[in-house]
Amino acid sequence: MWRVTVAACVVGAFAQEPNPPKWDESTVKVFSPGNDAAIQQTVNDIFAINGGHDPANHGQFSPYRFAFLFKPGTYAVDVPVGFYTQVMGMGMLPSDVKFTGVKGVFCEEGDYNYAGGALDTFWRSAENFATSATYKWIGADGGMMWAVSQASPIRRVEVNDNLFLYEYEPPYQLAGYSSGGFMANIQVNGTVEPGSQQQFFARNCDVQQWTGGMILAWFENQTVLYCSQDLRSRGQCDRIYIQPPATATVATLWELESTLITKFRCYYLLPPRNIRGRQECAHVSERVCVLCRCLEHCADRGEGSAAKSLLQRRQYSHRQCSQGSGVKRQAVDHH
Repeated sequence: MWRVTVAACVVGAFAQEPNPPKWDESTVKVFSPGNDAAIQQTVNDIFAINGGHDPANHGQFSPYRFAFLFKPGTYAVDVPVGFYTQVMGMGMLPSDVKFTGVKGVFCEEGDYNYAGGALDTFWRSAENFATSATYKWIGADGGMMWAVSQASPIRRVEVNDNLFLYEYEPPYQLAGYSSGGFMANIQVNGTVEPGSQQQFFARNCDVQQWTGGMILAWFENQTVLYCSQDLRSRGQCDRIYIQPPATATVATLWELESTLITKFRCYYLLPPRNIRGRQECAHVSERVCVLCRCLEHCADRGEGSAAKSLLQRRQYSHRQCSQGSGVKRQAVDHH
């Protein structure tokens, strides 16, 4: 999967890699609200390279890689997500970046023939935004489509309606096969419909209802989850494994994953907040200091007060950042 590298946490790295970064504009697209028509044209042009159904799974072996970074704001666009494409909202919260298009951010199966379906729909991701998509993908139900298999995670997303993890394309007699998948820190205000999915893993999700059958589903730290009547009637609820809920609530749902955000005209990695007071963010090791480096940079621009306020709200301290490599910090637990 395509990754964004902001800065390395070594002495002098901030001077070596400017912030904002100088990305290759042909592959990294940074969008601001207010020009929906141009954004729509850009994402459509890229999808023609790394996506589509003519032929099936078009772009599967493409040499091109793309990232769409959306600054906080509202976007009345539909964003099809093809192979080797990452879609990322850059707000503190998912609701800071809102997609109001009828389809919003979506991924269809790569092959409309049910035998292929989404079985090869790999290598893409979407994260950190809210969508009010209402497109009726299947019957009378509307919502967000994410018909994928492996290596196509979706995380830190607020879905206002339903979430479809498969696709049915008439006139075929069956829904397209699919074999996913992973989602984390998702809030779905409607129903998750896995349909033809063989298996799926959900972590730290607030799901109102999960309906339809599959071979195996694993739910870890669910806030809300109901097994539907049709699953119970077929005796399939015993195939759904639910871990006991964590101490996290919906209010902290968005703080359990790291994400790249933009604020004060610069970029930094926002590490997850450890609600249990253990050592925080060791898994991002040297990159955690990007936050403090960026805020220091903002202070140099005369934005120190706003940056300091943000730093305090996120429970981090300048004293916990150093200029050496291998920086690790302890969580500040105020519970």
